[in-house]
Amino acid sequence: MNPDLSDTIRRLIREHISEHQDQPDMKELQRTAAKYELLPLGFNWDPCCITPTGDVVVFSWVDHEGRRIESDRRLVNTILYQGIQKYPELSEWMPVRTDNDVECDSCHGTGIEPLTAAHGVSNIVCFCGG
Repeated sequence: MNPDLSDTIRRLIREHISEHQDQPDMKELQRTAAKYELLPLGFNWDPCCITPTGDVVVFSWVDHEGRRIESDRRLVNTILYQGIQKYPELSEWMPVRTDNDVECDSCHGTGIEPLTAAHGVSNIVCFCGG
């Protein structure tokens, strides 16, 4: 992990914690982010975060202690894609397509879910993860 990127993630965690001070529904997520040094990137029903070491962590809204490192590459790509939309500073984590990667039949490698994109909504990630 690039030390500069680790520092960037730590800075973004501090900003996340301070920017939601007036939002009661974010208090528990803020406490979890501070306690375990997690940056929320998006939600796949439940919070999906990244650590300063680059691990993608998921946990349930009802059990913040039950967090785990996500190992499913498709889900990791989806989570990173969501996070990079919110935090462009993390763009070096954008998954890079290789010549050996199979192109998704649905989004054709864009990462954007095509049915919602056709209606002007571009923040829904395709099932393939991008």
